[in-house]
Amino acid sequence: MLSEKPARSMAVFLFAAAAVTAAAAFEGNGSKTVDLFFISKSNNLNRVMYEARLDDRCQFDPEVPVHPYWQRLESGAGEVRELKWFEIKFAYGVEVTAQSANEVWFSIAADHSRPVVVRSGRSVVGCQAQALTMINGRFATPISAHVDLRERRVLFPKINFVDLVGSDAAGQAACERVTEVAVRGVPCPKDSRP
Repeated sequence: MLSEKPARSMAVFLFAAAAVTAAAAFEGNGSKTVDLFFISKSNNLNRVMYEARLDDRCQFDPEVPVHPYWQRLESGAGEVRELKWFEIKFAYGVEVTAQSANEVWFSIAADHSRPVVVRSGRSVVGCQAQALTMINGRFATPISAHVDLRERRVLFPKINFVDLVGSDAAGQAACERVTEVAVRGVPCPKDSRP
């Protein structure tokens, strides 16, 4: 069960950060999607997009509340494709740990130590959703994570570091460089900050 204190702190942050909340795009079947953040890699232009899936009441899809997929920018055509089983299981997949109609807590398969909470609701511009996670020890809306890879000949490439980029409630940029899973990183070097 999630503690009330972090939930209240996040509620205050959500209210303060409402101006940066993403608005929903409508799909043909009446459902809506809201882009949350993406993961890019150093070895190509492709990236994994994370979107919230909402119904016409701005509530999360009970089956797939957060959907990751590939945006294939390398081809230049902006193609998309679903993640493969291996990518879902060991890298980019979403593991939902708590869910209600307007709130989802999840982690990404590669790092279960850094939960993400997404809240949805209705505003004057329609359905909205916002993700929050910890970046540099403070709540921030994630924008992207950039994975710096070193190629290997074995099955997996070596990850040098991951830069987590977002913005806090005051609109200030937040960037944390993580070099080990489940270990808090350090502020990004000045030359790599957004």
